[in-house]
Amino acid sequence: MDAPNNPYRPPSARVADVADPAAATPRPRVVSIAVWLLWASIVLELLDELFDIYDQSRRGAIVVAASAITIFLVGVVCWLIFMIGRQRNWARITYAILFALGMSVHLVNWQITWNGPPRDLAAIVLQSGLQLAAVVLVFQRAANAWFRTRHVEP
Repeated sequence: MDAPNNPYRPPSARVADVADPAAATPRPRVVSIAVWLLWASIVLELLDELFDIYDQSRRGAIVVAASAITIFLVGVVCWLIFMIGRQRNWARITYAILFALGMSVHLVNWQITWNGPPRDLAAIVLQSGLQLAAVVLVFQRAANAWFRTRHVEP
């Protein structure tokens, strides 16, 4: 019934996988270290936020609103970290841009941070150091090659 000169027959094409899942390159060590550093930064942020809520719980609804916004943003950053670990190039670029924007805010407001509580200054310095190290690591030569390789969605 499938005649070779049937005008209604769909075109045929050879179908093959784009990439072989067995040939997937393992995650480079620098990317694994960067992801762990970013998770450590998130843990520090959450601990700092818990201390802020505890210290300022008597100040009312503004603290609750600010904490809710912070928790939402931490959730977005957690998703970006997860996607970096899943070999998504756009995630590392997005994270690097957000990191640069965050550092510019800290540089503009350095007097507020410097004159604030020592715990906040220590948290910002530790988190910034961890994040800077991670951003540098995800743009190393081995990481660049890994992020350029194609991946197959399961």
